[in-house]
Amino acid sequence: MREMLPTLEYAKYWIRLAAPVKYVDGSWLGGIHRLATTHDDHRAASRVAWQILSEELGDGDIRKNHVAVYEQLINATGNSSIGLGHETRFISNVHNPNQDPQVWTAGVSQLLVGLFPEEMLPEMLGFNMAYESLPCHLLITIQELKELNLDPYYFVLHVSIDNGHSGHAAMGAAAVTKYIDSLKTEQEKEVVWKRVQAGYIMAEGLTTTPTPVTDLDRKVEKIFKDKCETAKPMHTFCNGNIGGANGFGKSLSRWLDPERFDDWGLVFVKAVADSRWVDKGNPLGSKLVKELKWGGRMFGAYTADEVRTIEKWIFGMKDKGTFPESKGAYERFTGNGILSIPLSYVPRTTQPSPQRLNTQLGLRYPKSYHDLLEPRLPANITGLSSSVLGTLLMLSATPFEYFPSYPSHISTSEGMAALRTLRALYGFLPEDGLCAGMDEVLRSPDDVIGVVELGRRLGGEKPLEITSDALLGGLCDYVMELNRFPAEEVSKLLGCQIGFVSCVLTRESGLWGGAKGKRPAPIENKAMEDIGARIMEAWHELLMTSTEKGSRIKWEEIVEGWEVVVSSISEIVRTVNEGAVRKSTKDYNRQLQQTDSRVGFAKSAVHFTDDIRGRYSSDCGPKRTKHLE
Repeated sequence: MREMLPTLEYAKYWIRLAAPVKYVDGSWLGGIHRLATTHDDHRAASRVAWQILSEELGDGDIRKNHVAVYEQLINATGNSSIGLGHETRFISNVHNPNQDPQVWTAGVSQLLVGLFPEEMLPEMLGFNMAYESLPCHLLITIQELKELNLDPYYFVLHVSIDNGHSGHAAMGAAAVTKYIDSLKTEQEKEVVWKRVQAGYIMAEGLTTTPTPVTDLDRKVEKIFKDKCETAKPMHTFCNGNIGGANGFGKSLSRWLDPERFDDWGLVFVKAVADSRWVDKGNPLGSKLVKELKWGGRMFGAYTADEVRTIEKWIFGMKDKGTFPESKGAYERFTGNGILSIPLSYVPRTTQPSPQRLNTQLGLRYPKSYHDLLEPRLPANITGLSSSVLGTLLMLSATPFEYFPSYPSHISTSEGMAALRTLRALYGFLPEDGLCAGMDEVLRSPDDVIGVVELGRRLGGEKPLEITSDALLGGLCDYVMELNRFPAEEVSKLLGCQIGFVSCVLTRESGLWGGAKGKRPAPIENKAMEDIGARIMEAWHELLMTSTEKGSRIKWEEIVEGWEVVVSSISEIVRTVNEGAVRKSTKDYNRQLQQTDSRVGFAKSAVHFTDDIRGRYSSDCGPKRTKHLE
């Protein structure tokens, strides 16, 4: 007898119930490695964790995306009507009846852990270690799905990719090691290690599978099964529907079909438990129990022992809480108080309407994506400091940084292009259809050239550090307002990203030619060119269809985002150029004044000399005086 999935119908039900956890796969790492919220010292560790996240999301290939793989299983088992994880119907108890507390608690917890990547980095890395380890139930699930002729590949994938040698389990341990090694003092390391353990314990307490079938479930199933022959005809005209809409619910008469009950009996038991007939944990307040007792319509249809079994079954559903008596446990264990989360890091709940910056320079309207890549900056760029260029380079990493926080949204063609974009910007290896795994962990830091690290070397500032340049700060605010809503603002963000490619990542723009201070090395220039090429390749197909009706990528919005970035950078360049001209003029005037002073001094010296000579000549006789005159 199968342990987890006793029948085919129950397996289909179980697969649907598990969707809230599977549709947020990897989300606990969703905020990792962002520019604004990752300390420079921690980027080596967060980079390893981000590679795990990238592989969870398919490395930019929708076929390998874990959420998409599970969605295929959902569709194959007749559950497609529940919707996607970001859709309203997914959380509707009518369209997707699912009151299992375990899966919802685990799913929401994973999303919450990923919200505060820097403040909760130790807990996040510990949480990841636990979730990437191989649980026994995974192997059982695979075997039982095979026996039921259902595709187990989603679960097979997690056995192979999470392995402890070169897979996510090994990478998760490496991320923790790198993080602790980056800390300065032993006291810091001790505190952080406790926090890593706290994250691990939290994950271990969050069961990622639906609540298992209990002995009482089976006893109640047998009670209902024994009643089928007698009860079915009595409920022929009953209009009641149990189990929700979209084909999941059935009339009582159909549920009680003796020929089918063996297959879907346990599903019926779970459906009754989630219906208005049961008040979980409260038998006396449950409509089902009231109908079985004196005054109810089913009084006498169930024996006393059967009624008591049903009462015990309902009482056992009482919510015991995911972490009973855990209040204060975190602080006692880690010695760390309540985390202080800066308001600037808390994700917005309403979509902003970023104001277009007042930097429009009358750019010619681009008609094709080739036009977007033509340099539009002022000619003869001079005096632009390497720190400003470094900041622009770092800012180019930000448009799509929030996309991985939305696993359901990123499981689209746009999301996959955004992920490949981030991989290029962060300096990860090009995608070749295989899993890099520990190869990325073992790469020499000298071989990793990402825009953030290169920008820092040139003296660039992070978004929250920009205080010296109002134009640069305005551009940063515009991008950072949009990027919190990657799915809704994907077209504008794409325009911003292309603007950075055309202005910052290509030599043709001329931006780097007149730079002051540090310059990228030849290998870094080549890396920037490659990054730009990878980005444009990732979006090529979607850009080709952006002017077509029904496309989710809107050409007008692409142009808007592009125009803001290009115009802003042009304005920065123009301001710097004008400053350079004013400085040159000022220097010229100063030199002219110095020249005038030197001429005046020379004239005075001549007059002084003539005076001395005149006096000398008068003492020496008239011939000398006449000669000098």
